[in-house]
Amino acid sequence: MVMEKRNRRRRRASWADLPEDMLGDILRRLPSFADRARLRAACRAWRAAWRRQPHPPAPWLDVPGHCVSLPDGAIHRVGPLPEDARDARCRGCLGDWLALVPPASPGGGAPFLLNPFSGARIPLPPWTGKEQICKIVMSSAPDSSCVVAAMVDCTSDCGDNRMRIAACRPGEGHEGAWWPVSLEFDLQDILFYEGRLHALPSCDGLLVFDDGELDLLRKEP
Repeated sequence: MVMEKRNRRRRRASWADLPEDMLGDILRRLPSFADRARLRAACRAWRAAWRRQPHPPAPWLDVPGHCVSLPDGAIHRVGPLPEDARDARCRGCLGDWLALVPPASPGGGAPFLLNPFSGARIPLPPWTGKEQICKIVMSSAPDSSCVVAAMVDCTSDCGDNRMRIAACRPGEGHEGAWWPVSLEFDLQDILFYEGRLHALPSCDGLLVFDDGELDLLRKEP
């Protein structure tokens, strides 16, 4: 009888003791956001391991009133958006967070981050430049250490495809400011990978900015 009870305890504890590298393999094979959420909710050990594992979120399609998860096609309903978010342009996303730019930009509009499921909202510094923000990327979920970078369209009337990069910290809100990361150049795309900002020029090569470098550019443009 005692041996049977011990065996039962071992069987109950075996899933919680699953190695983290194996959990990482499982996460990479779960394209559905809902399945990843279920894995996180299984137990405390899995939730803690989930936070330490790299797991890029699967893309969703934004449809009025709901989102469609790819590739499983699951429909996720969202509540009514704030009035100023309905006409805003979505310029990027990370997890549940959308990066929205009001139609008033350029000209003093204030971009913001919005979680359409919880209704949480984080203001970004006002954008006073004449150029349009065409893409926004985040280094992590919005917190005190997050960096937000924007790809700004500086295309001239002559048709030159020129872009520049600006950055800010979401925690500073309206009190903060965007600072220049680069001058205008032929830029194709930007993204954060492993916490570092990567920029892809039209020519060969790749520009990589460490977090410390971004802060240094803020102090010494």
